[in-house]
Amino acid sequence: MNVHHITSKNFTNYGKGSDFHEIFELLGVGIFNLDSNEWKHERTLLHSLLKNKIFEIFLQQIIQNKLQNCLLPFLDQASKGVQVLGLQYILERFTFDTTCTSLFGFDPKCLPYNFNHLSEIAYVKAISVLEDMILFIQALYSKSHSCLLKDLMKEGSEKGENFTRYIQDTAVNLLIEGNGTISSGLSWFFWLVSIHPIVEAKIIEEIRDNCLTQGENLITNFSVEVLDKLVYLHRAISEALRLFPPLAFHTNVQSNRINFIVETMLSQIQS
Repeated sequence: MNVHHITSKNFTNYGKGSDFHEIFELLGVGIFNLDSNEWKHERTLLHSLLKNKIFEIFLQQIIQNKLQNCLLPFLDQASKGVQVLGLQYILERFTFDTTCTSLFGFDPKCLPYNFNHLSEIAYVKAISVLEDMILFIQALYSKSHSCLLKDLMKEGSEKGENFTRYIQDTAVNLLIEGNGTISSGLSWFFWLVSIHPIVEAKIIEEIRDNCLTQGENLITNFSVEVLDKLVYLHRAISEALRLFPPLAFHTNVQSNRINFIVETMLSQIQS
């Protein structure tokens, strides 16, 4: 199989296929279900929004606040008890809160700061009312609210009569991407670190050398500039993603058989 030909050189000739769209019907016309030039256009748009300096600072503040006020106190209390908790279960709540806050501008508080306040969440019911919630937020939010959805609504105004569906589907795609994939990737990363003590020691040493001053035990600055110094940590996360990719399922279906045969023959003649 020529992976370069499918994923790069002749990318437009290989879509996800009808089976993929049927399986992931929930994603609608969001970026995960798009192909070819539509996918490239949407990727460029979302990349520009997510890489905006104002949004990066906004997201950094959200994560730091949630980490210091909820996740760390929660884990500290849980460590003093005897009950065993699933790490991914906790990280899912953490990433769901941070994603909702950055995307919609409100914190659903799925992860409490107190371990004793942990309650069950009806995920199936939550998914069933998600689109109605997005419409409500879309109508409710004014210019005073800072969130990614507001910026997305500005950029998506050109969609015309498809505007509402575009906002709904894109919001669902971003919510799933920011919640499930990140929590899954982090869970595999922490598991790999736990069984490789040498790697763990190097990561801790790098953090101490670059992020902590004398007498500190907690990182208080999560700016991009500071985190960019953690080169070894970045490589460790990249290796975890390579070994256990959160999005392990992907399909490419050939859409133009004739072009493929001609290109294959030409490549053989040239070689």
